[in-house]
Amino acid sequence: LGWFAETQRSSDEEPKAKEKAQPYTLELAAGLPLADPHPEIQLDYSKLGVAKAITEANSLCTQGNLTEAVKWFTKGLWLLESRHAKEEEPHDLHSALLSNRAFANIKLLRWSAAESDCSEALALNSRNTKARYRRALARHEMGRSEAALADVEQVLTDHPASSRSQEAVSVKHNITEK
Repeated sequence: LGWFAETQRSSDEEPKAKEKAQPYTLELAAGLPLADPHPEIQLDYSKLGVAKAITEANSLCTQGNLTEAVKWFTKGLWLLESRHAKEEEPHDLHSALLSNRAFANIKLLRWSAAESDCSEALALNSRNTKARYRRALARHEMGRSEAALADVEQVLTDHPASSRSQEAVSVKHNITEK
């Protein structure tokens, strides 16, 4: 009810406990999480903090420490999405971070999380071929063959001569055999 209800109360009503007002922030308006998802990971609230999160997450992926990599990717995304980095977020960087977290989630067999990250990455940058390819993998594993096939075919259309195409052909073959 807030302050307005307090001012409208008649004099004979029992006073109510005042509700604590939530500050109106960009995060709140956008429905973004306000709390730091990984406070144990200390990063600067800057473009350099995002870069450090990416570097560390990629290193952890290379080492096979995928659960920790997901945490670092998540922290970097939180810095971008909550505007704590105090920089305009380039959509390509945001899309790449989501796609990289999806890669780690695929390796961890977290298909739904990977699909969600890839879909969000593609909403930011529809030309993100890695996100489309990874979404196809996740969808295939989730039994969503039609959607997976559409993604693989788009990868093959967009990049017919790349090395990724050979992988996509293999995935397409696996999808159509089921």
